[in-house]
Amino acid sequence: MDAFAVDAKNGLDTKLPLKYDLYNGDPGTGLYGVGFTGLMVNKNPGYNLVDLYDEQNLIAGGAVGAFPVVQVTPGDALGRANNQENAFQFGINTTALSGVFDVQARMLGPFFNGKKPQNHQSQACTSEREIRITT
Repeated sequence: MDAFAVDAKNGLDTKLPLKYDLYNGDPGTGLYGVGFTGLMVNKNPGYNLVDLYDEQNLIAGGAVGAFPVVQVTPGDALGRANNQENAFQFGINTTALSGVFDVQARMLGPFFNGKKPQNHQSQACTSEREIRITT
């Protein structure tokens, strides 16, 4: 179960500082060329990477530098369910010598269509315009 399926080195070649603007071909690596090199995988040994997202449901990159999932599917990374989809990620090479670093990401709103989130609902940054990691 490879969490970074399109990065043979699992982030070991990705160094700090880092900035992904999520435009087409920037940085030119990973899924859709925007830097994501895998998805958070569930513990099902028979999983297939393309089963964890629907390509027709994404608007990746583009002139605005965003990565929206048009219709979010139900699912959860918490506990036994472990059936989350669309959890794109990338690895970064850090060690104790990397020191303290900040991760900044921006999101488009409103969230949850203006409704208060219910138990186990969450939304994470996969981001509006940029992901920036600085030391």
